[in-house]
Amino acid sequence: MLFKRAVSGSVLACLILLVIGLSHSPSLSFLFPLTFTIIAVMGILEFFHLMEKKGVKTMKAFGAFASIVYIWHLYWCSYVIKSPDFGRDSFALFCLFAGFFLVYFLNIYSKQDNSALLDISVSFMGFFYIVWMLSFVIKINYFPGVDGRKFLLLLIVTTKATDIFAYFSGKTVGNIRLCPRISPNKTVEGALGGFAGAIIASVVFKSFFLQSLNIRHAVIAGILIGIIGQLGDLAESLLKRDADVKDSSQRLPGLGGILDVLDSIFFTAPVMYFFMEAII
Repeated sequence: MLFKRAVSGSVLACLILLVIGLSHSPSLSFLFPLTFTIIAVMGILEFFHLMEKKGVKTMKAFGAFASIVYIWHLYWCSYVIKSPDFGRDSFALFCLFAGFFLVYFLNIYSKQDNSALLDISVSFMGFFYIVWMLSFVIKINYFPGVDGRKFLLLLIVTTKATDIFAYFSGKTVGNIRLCPRISPNKTVEGALGGFAGAIIASVVFKSFFLQSLNIRHAVIAGILIGIIGQLGDLAESLLKRDADVKDSSQRLPGLGGILDVLDSIFFTAPVMYFFMEAII
């Protein structure tokens, strides 16, 4: 299992590195939003699948369409025409406004009218949890005034270092259960190891690839990601526990589904974006 996870993780990492590297290329930059559109659509469909396990009627077409439109608009504004932030936010509000009425309209004419409140709430939660939070990856990559690719790699490396350090620390010296009701295998020692790993990874990455970043800021980034990333992991475990599934899907051999791989990124990406806004 560990070997299969390592192989799948390595292949996925190489693919992501390639896409990020080409994301500022005039002719191949479209691969970046294309990749994250696929990830967002797969992610929101996995989320809806979990909700269907609870008997909730989801709107898959709405989720997929909203993912495609929102991510490509962000790419268009951020990279192609380089519009100011308010343009992106205005369109986001418009999408939500239009989606709000679309979801209500579909529920009004639905034959199942006894679960409208739950169905509508889940549809919007799926958009916020998957698409909106993942969209900060686009914003970081095309952050004005800096090479956002380096900050995006800092985010990914530090977040994944948190997961890896937490896993091996927990396996090696883990004894005290962190949150047995949600994730019985997670330990306090593992969480502390993940926290330390995040700080180490952030400082090491800064030293080799992002020298312009202040060492103090690198430590702060590690602290934030080390804490928030593990909360994101627990948040997804909470959803899976409620849906009574081990993995969100089996699309990625040894890794599970998109939600299993990116559960921490969903939470750390917005934190990194707002952190960049504070220091740049």
